[in-house]
Amino acid sequence: MVGYARRNHMVQIPHFPGWDAFNADLEGHCRARQAARTHDGGFTEVDAGAALQQLDPLWDELFPAEQARIVALLVERVDISTDGG
Repeated sequence: MVGYARRNHMVQIPHFPGWDAFNADLEGHCRARQAARTHDGGFTEVDAGAALQQLDPLWDELFPAEQARIVALLVERVDISTDGG
């Protein structure tokens, strides 16, 4: 219940100078999400970095279970070696 309330009621309301700016921003988010889902190369490493930087200010506000879920979605595998490489 708390997570639902935080995700749906405690978010900043975006402000745009007009409908054209709103539509352009919405289209950009939709295209980035679509490219990430289709893995067609349209979503670059720079795009991923920008998205992760937007997550940074919010990270400490998330519950540990929410943080773990995001990490699980982002990290496919971790390789550890003893030779420092």
